[in-house]
Amino acid sequence: MNNMQTLAIACAYSIMSYVFTEILRYFRVVLYCASLGAHVLRLQTCLVQLPSLPSIQESFDRSCCT
Repeated sequence: MNNMQTLAIACAYSIMSYVFTEILRYFRVVLYCASLGAHVLRLQTCLVQLPSLPSIQESFDRSCCT
């Protein structure tokens, strides 16, 4: 092999490595966003299940008055 062929092969591997690295980087970003979305959804679900503050205050008032 001459130097031009060696250089072409090295460039091809370099480009493939770069593309693979970028694909992995974007894949990690997608997974991070999906994970963040799941955490937000879980928080919203928990907030819906929590009693409202007025009902907590009413329960506290009833327990203190008896």
